[in-house]
Amino acid sequence: MLLVSGLAVFVNVGMVVLSDLKIGTTSLLLFFTAFMAFRAWKVFGQRRNVHALELVHMLYYRSTSNNSELLASLILRAQEEHAKEVILAHSFLRQRHPLQKDIDSKMVERLRQDIQEWLYLHAGLDIDFCAERACKHLKELGVGAEPSSQLGSTL
Repeated sequence: MLLVSGLAVFVNVGMVVLSDLKIGTTSLLLFFTAFMAFRAWKVFGQRRNVHALELVHMLYYRSTSNNSELLASLILRAQEEHAKEVILAHSFLRQRHPLQKDIDSKMVERLRQDIQEWLYLHAGLDIDFCAERACKHLKELGVGAEPSSQLGSTL
């Protein structure tokens, strides 16, 4: 009740002041409409900010399903790169050193240089190939220590 009577007094006093200042009702309605539009715009901005904050919070703290797809994609990419390293090392070892049973450090360094030169020549890629890791994985697979004649007979 107090609110309604306060609003009535405000409107009456406002109309008296406006009539003394020779401001019409149309101007009062225009001012009131502009005030309400500004207030609605501010409320919209606050709600938009709150919604954006909730969205960021949800995406950062609750998005394990999206992260799992990303991690699965990264793991698959790493496995593919690993397989490429092993295939390159195997093919270069069989091509350049077909009768070698053991792989020593000089051969690993030469393998690294050969693969880097070949990749730069054919693909324009200037990379640092890790021949030590590729040879280690070849030995784990049991492929690096076999001579090429045994390799052809097992296939």
